[in-house]
Amino acid sequence: MKIFITGGTGFVGRPIVRLFLRAGHSVIVLTRDTRRAADIFTHNRKLRFIKGDLSIPTILKSKIKKFKPDVCVHLAWAGIPDYGIDMSLKNMKEGINLLRILSEIGCKRIVCSGSCWEYGPASTGKFKEDLGLFPSTPFTAAKTAVHWFGKDIAKNVGIEFVWARIFFVYGPGQKSLSLIPQLVKRKNNGLVSKLNNPLGGNDFVYVEDVARAFYKLATLRLRSQYELYNIGSGKMISNARIANIVYGNRVLREPGRPVGFCADISKIKKDTGWRPRFNIVRGVRLTITGNNKL
Repeated sequence: MKIFITGGTGFVGRPIVRLFLRAGHSVIVLTRDTRRAADIFTHNRKLRFIKGDLSIPTILKSKIKKFKPDVCVHLAWAGIPDYGIDMSLKNMKEGINLLRILSEIGCKRIVCSGSCWEYGPASTGKFKEDLGLFPSTPFTAAKTAVHWFGKDIAKNVGIEFVWARIFFVYGPGQKSLSLIPQLVKRKNNGLVSKLNNPLGGNDFVYVEDVARAFYKLATLRLRSQYELYNIGSGKMISNARIANIVYGNRVLREPGRPVGFCADISKIKKDTGWRPRFNIVRGVRLTITGNNKL
């Protein structure tokens, strides 16, 4: 198949690109800097790059149309960690324009990355996909708008559309201000563990597991024209537990029941056979060593 990927040079995108190439698919990645993108990946005759971004839809359309993708994996979201109104509105418009372009050029399936924050910032428990949404920030409102537009396209145009809500993805190459890199930095500098919310919990899912989930959602037969899935570990792990793994000993007391939320992943497991392969200890250790073998 021919796969078009936005955000393919990013933290989540890189292992996804490599999975498609390993399976023999032709991949084209949208990027602002083709030279930098080429340096990220081992040379592969089935990998190409489009120079540009999502801000100029007319030029983008002509470039994508020449490639004639069967599937698009849309991961790009500019400006993070800017979750404000202006940046969110920009991403929403560009995402909707991309979906419109893909529906017009005959792309058969679109797989988009959503966010667990769509469920709401103060939520707790285990979330199923049909849970009511509380998009209370510009970022989550923008994500929800792109989701609903894609759902509408699936219904009215006939293109297959998958919305994948990613929970707390981690692994080698994640942003330096994220929890695990910050803890590693403190440990390496001889500082004690410091957490604002040690009793809080999140659903930490390793980046390679996320990549495999996206690969399956892009290639396997869908049950219907539109599908919605959670991508997480299905387990809530406390921040204190993460700190103890990083430091290699019990530096913080771990709560019996962390406060937070996690994904119900029963649907994606049933429909695709996907399940996480990396437990939290192995994943954190691989993150520390930077040994991302995908």
